[in-house]
Amino acid sequence: MITQDVKTFYSHEVIFDLMKRIEDVVLASAAKHGVESFNMHAALEPSKENYYDHFHFTPIGSARVARVVCDIITQGPASA
Repeated sequence: MITQDVKTFYSHEVIFDLMKRIEDVVLASAAKHGVESFNMHAALEPSKENYYDHFHFTPIGSARVARVVCDIITQGPASA
């Protein structure tokens, strides 16, 4: 396994801005191509209970994501 020392870090603001830009592109692309999408970030409270570090889900957060995805799948497309 190759390892390297991490010497560059970015502020939360930079990471949040990048993630928001990615989210915007994904949602716009889904809309353009008629693909159903869901903004999980808007559905899951940004708390220590749900996230370890603003990005990675805790076990509780993971269970909540699984429940939301399961509900979306079993309820069918939003337009139906």
